[in-house]
Amino acid sequence: MALNNSNSIDKDWYIIKKIKPYLYLIQENFEKIDSHYYTSFTNIYLIIGSHTALLFDTGTGIVNLEPYIKPIIKNHELIIINSHNHFDHVGGNYFFEETMIHRLDFKKLTKNMDLRFLSPSNSIVKNYLEKINYELSFANSMVPLNGDEIFELGALRVNVIYTPGHTPGSICLYLDTGEIFTGDTFQLGAIFLPSTEIIDDYIISLNKILNIATKFVNPKLYPGHEKIELSTNYIHKLIQKLNQLEIYDPIIDNYINSKIYDFIDFKLIFSMD
Repeated sequence: MALNNSNSIDKDWYIIKKIKPYLYLIQENFEKIDSHYYTSFTNIYLIIGSHTALLFDTGTGIVNLEPYIKPIIKNHELIIINSHNHFDHVGGNYFFEETMIHRLDFKKLTKNMDLRFLSPSNSIVKNYLEKINYELSFANSMVPLNGDEIFELGALRVNVIYTPGHTPGSICLYLDTGEIFTGDTFQLGAIFLPSTEIIDDYIISLNKILNIATKFVNPKLYPGHEKIELSTNYIHKLIQKLNQLEIYDPIIDNYINSKIYDFIDFKLIFSMD
Protein backbone atom coordinates (compact mmCIF):
# COMPACT_ATOMS: atom_id res chain seq x y z
CA MET A 1 0.00 0.00 0.00
CA ALA A 2 0.98 3.65 -0.26
CA LEU A 3 1.07 6.12 2.57
CA ASN A 4 -2.18 7.97 3.12
CA ASN A 5 -2.27 11.72 3.49
CA SER A 6 -4.08 11.85 6.84
CA ASN A 7 -1.02 12.70 8.91
CA SER A 8 0.63 15.72 10.45
CA ILE A 9 3.09 16.32 7.63
CA ASP A 10 0.67 16.80 4.74
CA LYS A 11 -0.58 20.37 5.24
CA ASP A 12 2.27 22.15 3.47
CA TRP A 13 3.92 19.14 1.84
CA TYR A 14 3.53 20.48 -1.71
CA ILE A 15 4.29 23.98 -2.93
CA ILE A 16 2.06 24.84 -5.89
CA LYS A 17 2.85 27.75 -8.21
CA LYS A 18 0.90 28.93 -11.24
CA ILE A 19 3.59 29.54 -13.86
CA LYS A 20 1.33 30.30 -16.83
CA PRO A 21 -2.44 30.22 -17.33
CA TYR A 22 -2.12 26.60 -18.48
CA LEU A 23 0.87 25.46 -16.39
CA TYR A 24 1.34 24.72 -12.69
CA LEU A 25 4.53 23.74 -10.91
CA ILE A 26 4.11 21.42 -7.92
CA GLN A 27 7.22 21.05 -5.78
CA GLU A 28 7.93 18.35 -3.21
CA ASN A 29 10.76 18.98 -0.75
CA PHE A 30 13.02 15.99 -1.28
CA GLU A 31 15.45 17.01 1.44
CA LYS A 32 12.70 16.29 3.98
CA ILE A 33 12.71 12.70 2.74
CA ASP A 34 16.43 12.09 2.36
CA SER A 35 19.24 14.65 2.35
CA HIS A 36 21.89 12.34 0.89
CA TYR A 37 20.93 12.63 -2.78
CA TYR A 38 22.04 16.21 -3.51
CA THR A 39 18.47 17.16 -4.36
CA SER A 40 16.34 19.90 -2.82
CA PHE A 41 13.06 19.76 -4.73
CA THR A 42 11.23 17.38 -7.05
CA ASN A 43 9.22 19.18 -9.71
CA ILE A 44 5.84 17.86 -10.80
CA TYR A 45 3.98 19.62 -13.62
CA LEU A 46 0.26 20.04 -14.25
CA ILE A 47 -0.70 21.15 -17.76
CA ILE A 48 -4.29 22.36 -18.27
CA GLY A 49 -5.97 22.23 -21.67
CA SER A 50 -9.55 23.25 -22.44
CA HIS A 51 -10.97 19.79 -21.74
CA THR A 52 -8.08 17.63 -20.46
CA ALA A 53 -5.27 18.08 -17.95
CA LEU A 54 -1.96 16.24 -17.91
CA LEU A 55 0.08 15.49 -14.78
CA PHE A 56 3.77 14.81 -15.41
CA ASP A 57 4.92 12.60 -12.50
CA THR A 58 3.23 11.93 -9.17
CA GLY A 59 6.02 12.48 -6.60
CA THR A 60 6.92 10.08 -3.81
CA GLY A 61 3.37 9.29 -2.71
CA ILE A 62 4.23 10.02 0.91
CA VAL A 63 1.37 12.52 0.80
CA ASN A 64 -1.50 12.00 -1.62
CA LEU A 65 -1.23 14.56 -4.43
CA GLU A 66 -4.76 14.04 -5.77
CA PRO A 67 -6.58 16.38 -3.31
CA TYR A 68 -4.10 19.15 -4.12
CA ILE A 69 -4.72 19.10 -7.87
CA LYS A 70 -8.45 18.38 -7.85
CA PRO A 71 -9.47 22.04 -7.30
CA ILE A 72 -7.23 23.03 -10.21
CA ILE A 73 -8.34 20.49 -12.81
CA LYS A 74 -12.03 20.69 -11.77
CA ASN A 75 -14.05 18.59 -14.24
CA HIS A 76 -11.25 18.07 -16.74
CA GLU A 77 -10.23 14.60 -17.74
CA LEU A 78 -6.80 13.74 -16.36
CA ILE A 79 -3.88 12.01 -18.09
CA ILE A 80 -0.92 10.97 -15.93
CA ILE A 81 2.52 10.31 -17.41
CA ASN A 82 5.69 9.33 -15.55
CA SER A 83 9.01 10.69 -16.77
CA HIS A 84 10.73 7.49 -15.56
CA ASN A 85 10.41 4.76 -12.93
CA HIS A 86 12.25 6.17 -9.89
CA PHE A 87 10.21 6.30 -6.69
CA ASP A 88 10.31 10.10 -6.31
CA HIS A 89 8.45 10.39 -9.62
CA VAL A 90 6.10 7.38 -9.50
CA GLY A 91 5.37 6.94 -5.79
CA GLY A 92 2.02 8.68 -6.05
CA ASN A 93 0.76 6.52 -8.94
CA TYR A 94 -1.17 4.43 -6.42
CA PHE A 95 -3.62 7.25 -5.81
CA PHE A 96 -4.70 7.50 -9.46
CA GLU A 97 -6.75 5.17 -11.61
CA GLU A 98 -4.36 4.99 -14.56
CA THR A 99 -0.80 6.11 -15.28
CA MET A 100 1.48 5.90 -18.31
CA ILE A 101 5.20 5.23 -18.55
CA HIS A 102 7.64 4.21 -21.28
CA ARG A 103 7.56 0.46 -21.96
CA LEU A 104 11.26 0.04 -21.01
CA ASP A 105 10.58 1.42 -17.52
CA PHE A 106 7.20 -0.29 -17.27
CA LYS A 107 8.45 -3.62 -15.85
CA LYS A 108 9.86 -2.09 -12.68
CA LEU A 109 6.39 -0.91 -11.73
CA THR A 110 4.69 -4.30 -12.18
CA LYS A 111 5.90 -5.42 -8.75
CA ASN A 112 6.21 -3.67 -5.38
CA MET A 113 9.13 -1.27 -4.99
CA ASP A 114 11.57 -1.86 -2.14
CA LEU A 115 12.26 1.41 -0.30
CA ARG A 116 14.73 0.01 2.25
CA PHE A 117 17.47 2.15 0.72
CA LEU A 118 15.85 5.03 2.63
CA SER A 119 16.19 3.28 5.99
CA PRO A 120 19.53 4.89 7.03
CA SER A 121 18.26 8.39 6.32
CA ASN A 122 17.27 11.00 8.88
CA SER A 123 13.89 11.24 7.26
CA ILE A 124 10.92 12.79 9.03
CA VAL A 125 8.77 10.23 7.21
CA LYS A 126 10.70 7.20 8.43
CA ASN A 127 7.89 6.13 10.76
CA TYR A 128 5.45 6.15 7.87
CA LEU A 129 7.79 4.10 5.71
CA GLU A 130 8.04 1.57 8.53
CA LYS A 131 4.25 1.28 8.57
CA ILE A 132 4.28 0.07 4.96
CA ASN A 133 7.39 -2.09 5.58
CA TYR A 134 9.32 0.00 3.06
CA GLU A 135 7.28 -1.51 0.24
CA LEU A 136 5.48 0.70 -2.27
CA SER A 137 2.83 -0.90 -4.47
CA PHE A 138 1.48 -0.01 -7.90
CA ALA A 139 -1.82 -1.83 -7.95
CA ASN A 140 -3.66 0.35 -10.45
CA SER A 141 -3.69 0.30 -14.23
CA MET A 142 -0.52 1.27 -16.10
CA VAL A 143 -0.19 1.88 -19.84
CA PRO A 144 3.18 1.45 -21.61
CA LEU A 145 4.30 4.19 -24.01
CA ASN A 146 6.57 3.97 -27.05
CA GLY A 147 7.95 7.49 -26.65
CA ASP A 148 6.45 9.16 -29.73
CA GLU A 149 2.88 9.78 -28.61
CA ILE A 150 0.89 13.02 -28.95
CA PHE A 151 -1.82 13.98 -26.48
CA GLU A 152 -4.44 16.59 -27.35
CA LEU A 153 -5.60 18.48 -24.26
CA GLY A 154 -7.74 21.00 -26.09
CA ALA A 155 -5.87 24.07 -27.39
CA LEU A 156 -2.65 22.42 -26.15
CA ARG A 157 -0.75 19.53 -27.66
CA VAL A 158 1.68 17.46 -25.58
CA ASN A 159 4.41 15.60 -27.47
CA VAL A 160 6.42 12.71 -26.00
CA ILE A 161 10.16 12.30 -26.68
CA TYR A 162 12.10 9.14 -25.88
CA THR A 163 15.32 10.19 -24.10
CA PRO A 164 17.12 7.20 -22.50
CA GLY A 165 20.07 7.76 -20.20
CA HIS A 166 18.94 8.42 -16.65
CA THR A 167 16.89 5.22 -17.02
CA PRO A 168 16.34 3.02 -20.10
CA GLY A 169 12.81 4.38 -20.51
CA SER A 170 13.22 8.04 -19.63
CA ILE A 171 11.01 10.42 -21.59
CA CYS A 172 10.53 14.17 -21.96
CA LEU A 173 7.47 16.15 -23.01
CA TYR A 174 7.08 19.36 -24.94
CA LEU A 175 4.28 21.74 -25.80
CA ASP A 176 3.86 23.53 -29.10
CA THR A 177 4.11 26.75 -27.05
CA GLY A 178 7.83 26.07 -26.40
CA GLU A 179 7.94 24.48 -22.93
CA ILE A 180 10.11 21.35 -22.73
CA PHE A 181 9.69 19.15 -19.66
CA THR A 182 12.91 17.22 -19.23
CA GLY A 183 12.21 14.97 -16.24
CA ASP A 184 15.54 13.77 -14.85
CA THR A 185 17.12 13.65 -18.29
CA PHE A 186 18.35 17.19 -17.72
CA GLN A 187 18.51 19.59 -14.79
CA LEU A 188 20.90 21.85 -12.98
CA GLY A 189 22.61 20.24 -10.00
CA ALA A 190 22.62 16.48 -9.48
CA ILE A 191 22.30 14.35 -12.61
CA PHE A 192 22.23 10.62 -11.89
CA LEU A 193 23.40 8.20 -14.58
CA PRO A 194 23.74 4.40 -14.28
CA SER A 195 27.33 4.25 -15.60
CA THR A 196 29.85 6.06 -17.78
CA GLU A 197 29.18 3.43 -20.45
CA ILE A 198 25.91 5.09 -21.44
CA ILE A 199 27.37 8.59 -21.98
CA ASP A 200 27.19 8.37 -25.79
CA ASP A 201 23.52 7.36 -25.70
CA TYR A 202 22.82 10.03 -23.11
CA ILE A 203 24.37 12.72 -25.32
CA ILE A 204 22.12 11.56 -28.17
CA SER A 205 19.13 12.14 -25.89
CA LEU A 206 20.37 15.60 -24.94
CA ASN A 207 20.74 16.44 -28.62
CA LYS A 208 17.16 15.33 -29.20
CA ILE A 209 16.08 17.99 -26.72
CA LEU A 210 18.24 20.58 -28.45
CA ASN A 211 16.73 19.66 -31.82
CA ILE A 212 13.21 20.07 -30.45
CA ALA A 213 14.19 23.44 -28.98
CA THR A 214 15.12 24.76 -32.45
CA LYS A 215 11.41 24.71 -33.31
CA PHE A 216 10.79 27.63 -30.95
CA VAL A 217 11.91 31.24 -30.71
CA ASN A 218 12.38 31.18 -26.94
CA PRO A 219 12.28 27.60 -25.64
CA LYS A 220 12.45 26.99 -21.91
CA LEU A 221 13.37 23.83 -20.03
CA TYR A 222 11.35 22.60 -17.08
CA PRO A 223 13.39 19.89 -15.29
CA GLY A 224 12.26 17.25 -12.81
CA HIS A 225 14.30 18.83 -10.01
CA GLU A 226 15.52 22.24 -8.87
CA LYS A 227 15.37 25.39 -11.02
CA ILE A 228 12.92 25.79 -13.89
CA GLU A 229 12.60 27.87 -17.07
CA LEU A 230 16.21 27.18 -18.08
CA SER A 231 17.97 28.11 -21.28
CA THR A 232 19.18 25.36 -23.62
CA ASN A 233 22.68 26.86 -23.26
CA TYR A 234 23.01 24.71 -20.14
CA ILE A 235 22.60 21.56 -22.23
CA HIS A 236 25.48 22.65 -24.45
CA LYS A 237 27.60 23.13 -21.33
CA LEU A 238 26.66 19.70 -20.04
CA ILE A 239 27.54 17.98 -23.33
CA GLN A 240 30.92 19.70 -23.26
CA LYS A 241 31.62 18.36 -19.76
CA LEU A 242 30.50 14.86 -20.73
CA ASN A 243 32.83 14.85 -23.72
CA GLN A 244 35.77 15.90 -21.52
CA LEU A 245 34.97 13.73 -18.51
CA GLU A 246 38.18 11.69 -18.68
CA ILE A 247 40.32 14.70 -17.77
CA TYR A 248 38.56 15.17 -14.42
CA ASP A 249 38.93 13.19 -11.20
CA PRO A 250 35.74 12.10 -9.44
CA ILE A 251 35.07 11.95 -5.74
CA ILE A 252 33.51 8.85 -4.19
CA ASP A 253 30.29 8.90 -2.20
CA ASN A 254 30.06 5.60 -0.35
CA TYR A 255 26.55 6.26 0.98
CA ILE A 256 25.02 6.19 -2.50
CA ASN A 257 27.86 4.04 -3.92
CA SER A 258 28.63 6.51 -6.68
CA LYS A 259 31.45 8.50 -8.21
CA ILE A 260 30.76 12.20 -8.60
CA TYR A 261 32.14 14.78 -11.00
CA ASP A 262 31.43 18.14 -9.42
CA PHE A 263 31.16 21.15 -11.73
CA ILE A 264 29.76 24.66 -11.27
CA ASP A 265 26.35 23.95 -12.80
CA PHE A 266 26.24 20.17 -12.61
CA LYS A 267 27.04 17.34 -10.27
CA LEU A 268 27.35 14.25 -12.51
CA ILE A 269 26.72 11.16 -10.39
CA PHE A 270 27.52 7.71 -11.80
CA SER A 271 26.45 4.58 -9.96
CA MET A 272 29.14 2.06 -9.07
CA ASP A 273 26.64 -0.81 -8.56
